[in-house]
Amino acid sequence: MSALLLVASTALGHFSGQNAVADGASIVVGVAGFLVHMAGRWNLARAFGRGPLFSLGMILFPPLFTLILGLGGSEYQGPRAAQRG
Repeated sequence: MSALLLVASTALGHFSGQNAVADGASIVVGVAGFLVHMAGRWNLARAFGRGPLFSLGMILFPPLFTLILGLGGSEYQGPRAAQRG
C-alpha cells in the first residue's frame, strides 16, 4: 500500500510546474519503485508456494499478507518455486 501512496503522491502532489524534466523524472522513479515492489512481493509469495491471488494481496496489503505468510503454515520452497509459477 505504501508503494501505491508513493505513486499517487508523486503523480498528484509533487509537481513544480516549472521544470518538466524533473516532473517527468519524478513520475518515472515513482512508477519504477512501484514495479520493483510488485515484482518482489510476487516472487516472495511464489517462493512460499502461494498463488496469484495471494500475490495480489501481498501487493495491495503488504503488512497483513506478510503476517499471514510468516505465521501461517507455508514453507519456503526457494526461488525455483517462484520461477515455476
